[in-house]
Amino acid sequence: MTANRPRPVRVYLACALIAACISEETSVCTHYNSSLVLQSQLELTIVSYEKHFCVASYIIREEFHKTSYSMTTATSPGIGWKDELLKDVTTVPKVGEPGVIQVTGNQAEPILLDDRGRAVMAAATYGSGRIVAYSHNGYIKQFREGKNKKFETLNRNIRNWLGIKEGGDVIYGDSLNDVGDIPKSGVLVIAGGGDKLKKFVPDILKFVKAGGGFLCGVCPWGWLQKRPKATIDGMAVQQILKEAGMAFTGETCEVTKGFSAVQSKETAEKSVDVKPGTVKKQAADTAHSTPDKCVEKRVEKLVEKCASPTVMATGTSPSGGWKDELLKDVETVPKVGVPGNIVVFGDQAEPILLDDRGRAIMAAATYGSGRIVAFSHNGYIKQFREGKDKKFETLNRNIRSWLGMKEGDDVTDASNIKDAAEIPKSGVLLVAGGGDKGKKLIPDVLKFVKEGGGLLCGVCPWGWLQRRPRKTIDDMVLQGILNEVGLSFTAETCAVKKQISAAESKERAEVSHLGRALKAIELDPDSVEKYAETVAENAHSIPDKCFEKRLNTPMEKCYEKCIKKHKDCIPKGGKKKVKDSRGQAVVSLTTGFLEKQAKMGKEVKAPGINDFPGDFEEEPQLQCASVIIKSARKERHSTGYYLPAGKVLTIKATTTGEHVEDWRVRVGAHSDNLSGKKEFKRWPKLSVVKRMEAETKISSPYGGLIYFESPKEAGDLTASMENVVEAPFYDLEDPRSVQNWPERRKAPGLWADLAGEHIIFTLPAASVRDLEDPSEGLRAWDDVVKAHHELRGTNPSGDHRQRIVPDRQPKAGWMHAGYPIVTNMDIAAKDKFILDGKKLRKAGNWGLFHELGHNMQRKAWTFEGTGEVTCNVFTLHAMDVVAKRDPWQHPWVRNKWPSIEQFFKDGAQHDVWKKKAGVALAVYAQLAHHFGWEPYEKVFRQYEKDPKKKEPQNNKERIILWIVRFSNEVGRNLVPLFDFWGFPHTEEAQAQVSGLEAFLPDDDLTALAPGRLAEIRGKYNMQA
Repeated sequence: MTANRPRPVRVYLACALIAACISEETSVCTHYNSSLVLQSQLELTIVSYEKHFCVASYIIREEFHKTSYSMTTATSPGIGWKDELLKDVTTVPKVGEPGVIQVTGNQAEPILLDDRGRAVMAAATYGSGRIVAYSHNGYIKQFREGKNKKFETLNRNIRNWLGIKEGGDVIYGDSLNDVGDIPKSGVLVIAGGGDKLKKFVPDILKFVKAGGGFLCGVCPWGWLQKRPKATIDGMAVQQILKEAGMAFTGETCEVTKGFSAVQSKETAEKSVDVKPGTVKKQAADTAHSTPDKCVEKRVEKLVEKCASPTVMATGTSPSGGWKDELLKDVETVPKVGVPGNIVVFGDQAEPILLDDRGRAIMAAATYGSGRIVAFSHNGYIKQFREGKDKKFETLNRNIRSWLGMKEGDDVTDASNIKDAAEIPKSGVLLVAGGGDKGKKLIPDVLKFVKEGGGLLCGVCPWGWLQRRPRKTIDDMVLQGILNEVGLSFTAETCAVKKQISAAESKERAEVSHLGRALKAIELDPDSVEKYAETVAENAHSIPDKCFEKRLNTPMEKCYEKCIKKHKDCIPKGGKKKVKDSRGQAVVSLTTGFLEKQAKMGKEVKAPGINDFPGDFEEEPQLQCASVIIKSARKERHSTGYYLPAGKVLTIKATTTGEHVEDWRVRVGAHSDNLSGKKEFKRWPKLSVVKRMEAETKISSPYGGLIYFESPKEAGDLTASMENVVEAPFYDLEDPRSVQNWPERRKAPGLWADLAGEHIIFTLPAASVRDLEDPSEGLRAWDDVVKAHHELRGTNPSGDHRQRIVPDRQPKAGWMHAGYPIVTNMDIAAKDKFILDGKKLRKAGNWGLFHELGHNMQRKAWTFEGTGEVTCNVFTLHAMDVVAKRDPWQHPWVRNKWPSIEQFFKDGAQHDVWKKKAGVALAVYAQLAHHFGWEPYEKVFRQYEKDPKKKEPQNNKERIILWIVRFSNEVGRNLVPLFDFWGFPHTEEAQAQVSGLEAFLPDDDLTALAPGRLAEIRGKYNMQA
């Protein structure tokens, strides 16, 4: 039976075997301990034992599945969150009877936990925003009132963590009546389940994803108690949290009087039910063995007996009957904990129980003569072992039957096995957890299964990862076993409600098998839309080693066929946008495959990159280069070198720090990740990042500037690089680069870094090659950054240099703050060139001054409604001191005066003031106009000197402190001025500054509301 046998003969041969078996000519199968399952006249599954697959299965697999497949992981991205949120916190009091929060996402972290590792407080990022959740609304009351000193430090940390970029606007959920009440930025706080907010769930998620903060708390078991017919999944807040990888349960935490911050950190590392990571992929493995000659001869005789076969085998699922066997008489299976995800990719493997998005919680496979059942949570293994819960009775009975167990058969707990001799000869082996102590036993366990044993295993993969921040899922022992049978854990979680439907799982199973999805797309590229969700869910998340060993070839074939057929789905600028689900699937498959190839150090190049970020018309000459990076903080460091797309960069590195593995290499400055967007103007992930080793190989499908990213600990990195080209590079702090600029600007690299003392611009090389002297523009921008720091009272040299990167498609708006600040491409155009120093000093740049201002904000003086306002205090200041433009006369300010006049006509409501950034900025401009910038400088410095414990605890305290401090600094009672603008809490502030002369000026702004001016002056007994 040779591999090149014509298909008709091969198929007839398979049919002959089937026919023989039907006529009870089963000696071949029985001789080789094989079992034949005939599902229908179109589906056949033959499970072969020992070292041979049954011939019919072999033929079908050879015809329809000739490739092998594989996957990647990620570690917890939020390890530092506990340190930030629990900074200076020793204990947190117990409030009421808290419930339990299960932390599920790779972007989520448990913060406060009881002794059993159950979370009372958790945090997550979602898009550009952040979320903090409590399992009792009493904590929200403490946050809102801010009276209890025992919560002072924690609440301050929460404010800081939720408001790093956006600033202070805090809106409480009970004030939301329609979508328009949801702020554009700031923090939304909800106490309770948010029963009246269900219709706003998508809008709240959109708000957070765009950069908003969300703080919530509810006692979930109490909420359920009051609603006997409800489920927790019906809770609005639950629906929000689940999208961010968190979920309430109906359980209670076991707490005495309070929570220890230190113990919570330790428990979080040990807890299994803590957090998933990020893997949603399935892949296909066809590592089947060749039938031996004895089988071939006997089957040839059967062929002669069966001239006209009666059953045809197909290339569909070889194991379709497994679902029926394993789910016989099962309607639903309860959710246990927060399950992870199992990717199914082998042709002898099947997904069994799946979530709504087709991610597997339970999967099964055959291997040799044995069978395997895997769960993505070890809680299912506990249910199997204990056998007490009637809800699992039918499923567990089916598992025993399918694994071949009979009454009285042995079940061996693998945790008790120390060496190969203790592995049983038969029966079922039980593995709960990752099997960390059994790495050396992997071959022996596989042999046990191959010879007819059963393996039942389960682990919470994201929880396993969370407790091992330096590891990947590929390092898990159980992962190594499952990969051999066509299964893989991922670092992500499944989105499961309370129950998993057996019927719905069966419906989703076929399209959720990544191996078959890839094969189907390879055979028919038009089917990519059918498998769009499977591809999109899995293409980026496959564990690296699994991908390299098993999925590289099939995904490459799929990619080649798909991209050839769907060239119109290559993202391009202008009108050429990718919008539909077909395009999104093609883009996801392409970026996932190319990224994995790049991390493997393969020479791969994405199509369409000549459009953006660019490609060479002629291949440049490659060279070797060495750099020494001196770092004092976490920072992205320029090298001045460029890696052409498709070329492999080899780095040999040493560090004076503790671990070179703490450093990262990044290829490509464009770090905005557009995955999940509905349209693409460019490939969604242009930046490839890899953890450093002593020798590191990496490529980029897109090409890009090479950066080294340092850890927060100080240390130097010495690195030699092969296969790079010089890029235009200029650094005011590097005299040699300044001296070499006339020649260096001609370097072939397609993008350039131009650095000042406090700011770095990444620009297309073509835009700077005619720039004779970048220093004038860079020094002008240095002055802007220095002006921002001088106003705030901080040292620009004590922080990393600000970075500005233009992009065809920023992930949020026209431009956004962060590290780096991302703008549109217009800043590289000649008429808007960002390094025109003369133009900057004359006209300023409102947009970038604003984004730099965002990076300067402090929560303590950015209260509700001022997230888009206090950043512009820095804008006005830089306009004044750098561009010499009077803030009082600036068009941006003056153009808002009609809106200000209407604001006063409508009654000067503070809730309206908070929603209108242009109106809100006016009072800050007024203070600068009448008192200058010196009071701002002195007041901001007071805040910088404040110990964290003395920072204002709530919005009321922030407002009062701002009014009082500014009043004392200028020697005037500013309460009338803030009252004029409709500020709350002025009475409390008045009590502290009543001894100062009242201030409410006659100026262009107060002239817009003469009636209100007279009213407020009368209120404070001021003369006109």
